[in-house]
Amino acid sequence: MYRELSGLGLNLIYSGISIHLSESESEIWATTEAGRALEPYLRERPALDDSPGWQARLRVEDYYHSRAEGEELKSNWRDAMSRGHPAESLPVEEWPTKVDSYAIYFDRGNVLVGSREPIAHEYLMSIKRFGEVFGYAHSR
Repeated sequence: MYRELSGLGLNLIYSGISIHLSESESEIWATTEAGRALEPYLRERPALDDSPGWQARLRVEDYYHSRAEGEELKSNWRDAMSRGHPAESLPVEEWPTKVDSYAIYFDRGNVLVGSREPIAHEYLMSIKRFGEVFGYAHSR
């Protein structure tokens, strides 16, 4: 997935898929900037998540976009690693200075994409269609 999206000219840092296994747990499949697949890992999902991304999903939006930079970005990355993300040990000084993150929703999960710059709506809708097909196939 990472290589295909990068081949479209997207300046990606990461990509992945989150599958909602239950009300309390998701399985995350991700790739690194080098396109290497990471081992899938489980993440707890809070019962009543009031995060902006979850609220966007409840409003039946196609995707949620956020931008993090500086200390906020470093804090987000440390938090992800503390929750079990098997990120490669990249020295902090080599982390990007800003990331545009997207959660593109489909029925039982979402596609996760992080880029060095905003991604055009048309690309996000193509990624959404991929997620819908993936979700359908995964449910089989």
